[in-house]
Amino acid sequence: MRLKFLTGIVASLAAALAYAGPLRAAEPFAVGLWEQADENGRVGGWFLLFEHDGTYEGAIAKMFPKPGEDSHPICTNCSGDQKNAPSLGLTIIKGMQRKASST
Repeated sequence: MRLKFLTGIVASLAAALAYAGPLRAAEPFAVGLWEQADENGRVGGWFLLFEHDGTYEGAIAKMFPKPGEDSHPICTNCSGDQKNAPSLGLTIIKGMQRKASST
């Protein structure tokens, strides 16, 4: 009984996949959590990229300071309202737009 049930499920899935047609590769998608690592594989930070009003923005989501580095740095080189703001949570990518592929 159980074998017939499993055979039926497998047959149904195979039929559904055959009916679905050819699959196309998905477009690359920038939105999500990204990790920055150096050439030795040491992670420096995580960055959250999100879409906002048709453009992409990215903020520092988590930092992994080296031993002896400030664990709560501020952005002294930033301008405007981000000047001297905490680096964690800071939006550092603004207005990034998708470039159409040439293929």
